[in-house]
Amino acid sequence: MNIMAKKFFIASVLLLLFAAPIIALADEGSELKQGAQSPQVVYARYVDAVHKGDINTAKELVYSRSRELWNKDPKKMLAMTKNGIPTNPVLQSMNETREFQYVYTVMKMTGTSARDSRPMVGEVRMIVEDGGWKVYTEVWRNR
Repeated sequence: MNIMAKKFFIASVLLLLFAAPIIALADEGSELKQGAQSPQVVYARYVDAVHKGDINTAKELVYSRSRELWNKDPKKMLAMTKNGIPTNPVLQSMNETREFQYVYTVMKMTGTSARDSRPMVGEVRMIVEDGGWKVYTEVWRNR
């Protein structure tokens, strides 16, 4: 896949995620269940699943609308995600917020590219869904 096609695909994914109606009716699962794993632990599980090629675990750990994309072409999503995220993300800061009826955590992270070992910086937004944290969006770039 050429660079323009990758950029178009990533832009399409981001547009789909952000164009979703934010003020939809509240989900029953928009509150954390007791004993739910922290956002850092959930994201670490997601990164591990992606880099090990475990599509089912990766799909379980993403927001439901993102999961629809994973269901359409799981191998393509896995490959694109694997190439775009570091193998060793390190949390730098975290900020939890509530927007409308949703609870989010925004994590600023650093890591090393799995492709070329270059340093990366990223922002990962987690959302509470079905009583636990899910990966909502992630944006990584080289420093």
